[in-house]
Amino acid sequence: MTKRQRKRLWLASSVILLGLVILLIGWQHQTAVFAFLDQWQNYRQYVLEIRHLGPYTFLVFGLLMIGVTLIPGAPTSAVALIIGACLGHWGGFVINTIGLTIGNLLQVQLFARVRNHRSKKPDSRVYRALIKMQHPALGVLIGYAVPMIPTAFVNLAAGDSHLTPRAQAWRALGDQRLSRLSTPLRAICLF
Repeated sequence: MTKRQRKRLWLASSVILLGLVILLIGWQHQTAVFAFLDQWQNYRQYVLEIRHLGPYTFLVFGLLMIGVTLIPGAPTSAVALIIGACLGHWGGFVINTIGLTIGNLLQVQLFARVRNHRSKKPDSRVYRALIKMQHPALGVLIGYAVPMIPTAFVNLAAGDSHLTPRAQAWRALGDQRLSRLSTPLRAICLF
């Protein structure tokens, strides 16, 4: 058996074992699971209760959006949909825009602090294109707008392109407003 086959066998066994553990836990706590699922039938009431919590709701969701944006690879779009569903059209739009902008700016600053401690720079055609553009601010804006390029990657390029903090803020804010405009509205349409 080759190393690759052993790895696949181990992965398949792990997935099957995890599924069996989840089924066993679900079977043992079946009444609690069904009670939890029954609560979601009244989701409109929960959304209204969340909206009536006042300014703390906006603060908590804003901090959540900032935190999720700081984690490379985290599903920011899913969190943005949930925020849009809970806070409504314009509340979700404002919180998503502010949270994503501040989170991206903080991530650029964090990457700038660890820039000198890297053993080597990223070697990618997209990274080199973003850095060597005639107008790096436009490259960063395009990088944020293209969904196939990870945001953390664009933030790294923004830090390495030596844009001023003001230019970075305008690029991040401009893209977040444009790309996330429909996210809260789509979430509300789902409900």
